[in-house]
Amino acid sequence: MVGGEPKREVGWFQIDANRINARGKQPNMSRLEKWAEDGVIYVSMAEEARKEASVGSSARARKAFFIEGTLAMPSTAEEWAALRQVEAILFPRGARDENERHDVLIAFQAKKYLSRLITADGNTLRNREQLLALGIEVMTDAEAVAWVEERISQRDALAKEHERELGRLLPEWVGKDL
Repeated sequence: MVGGEPKREVGWFQIDANRINARGKQPNMSRLEKWAEDGVIYVSMAEEARKEASVGSSARARKAFFIEGTLAMPSTAEEWAALRQVEAILFPRGARDENERHDVLIAFQAKKYLSRLITADGNTLRNREQLLALGIEVMTDAEAVAWVEERISQRDALAKEHERELGRLLPEWVGKDL
């Protein structure tokens, strides 16, 4: 809660290029997009992911263009160390090409911007426990939907409890986001 009032937003996410829902045929991504439009979640995209999404399909490129972008520039010794740790986890022999370097930067930015990374990338998902040890939560879009649903339920229950205990009116969005 901010200023004593319940806050609608429940979490921040970064999406990978492979989760761009250009044709609206990914039901989980469609739900996440709706929640982002409604202010339930905040969604951003690493510039490297946006660059990957701009190759091939013009529909994907257009959709990616309208998602807020983040930059990977490490600015502290701790961030440079984290970037090297992410690379060592994802590519123990070092990132060897632009796509691998992008994967490292995309995961790093989720950490830098305190967001959960939504991806379908097999290598990133296989290494999620090690990434979590660095503070990078990686999930599929289905897992992200379940996570958001749980947080919405908790948020709404807390708002209702405050209404009962403090006599405050419920925000108009309580009970409408699931």
